[in-house]
Amino acid sequence: MDYIITNRKEAIRLDSAGRPCTCNHKVAQRFPEEKARHIKAHLPKTLQRFHFQVERVGEEYTDVPDEDSQMVNVLGESKVIMNTYRAGIPSCVQTWVNKVKSFNGLAKEAEQRKEFLNVKLSDTDKKIENVKHEIEFSQNMNVCDGYSEYKKIRELLRRRREIKDELFIVTLILSSNLSAVSQNQIEKSADRLANRKYTYR
Repeated sequence: MDYIITNRKEAIRLDSAGRPCTCNHKVAQRFPEEKARHIKAHLPKTLQRFHFQVERVGEEYTDVPDEDSQMVNVLGESKVIMNTYRAGIPSCVQTWVNKVKSFNGLAKEAEQRKEFLNVKLSDTDKKIENVKHEIEFSQNMNVCDGYSEYKKIRELLRRRREIKDELFIVTLILSSNLSAVSQNQIEKSADRLANRKYTYR
């Protein structure tokens, strides 16, 4: 015959570490009579004051289920209620988390683009210098050759101007300190909202 430890409102079960904790009768743990009486006799002081008794399974008792909570754990002198009525992060909170992700993504993208533009600017400056030296060391270019060199250097100068213009805007974005917003901190805070607990006072 199985027995449970109950005070007619709550029951006792053992957690993963073998410590007694309170729960509702739906998840009450069943024990052989001798073990149930041994557990009851050695309950922590925080549980002894709730007048638990050993009862045979099948005996009538008053079950007071709590639809908004799972097992109520006893840790030291505090009872903790786990939130189960709402799963996940509310959509209004998730909206802000997504905005922060995009916000931080912009800062990272701008930093990567700045590095790329600086490399392109350096390469373009080298190409301009190469064309200038071609002109400097060439002897008596004809009109066609001179116009060809002019087109080369004009194209390179226009490309250089585009790079510098974009580099100016990217640098301005980065100077706005977009990376100051901590995405990890926001996500962790949102997770804590989804997994909140209440500890009895």
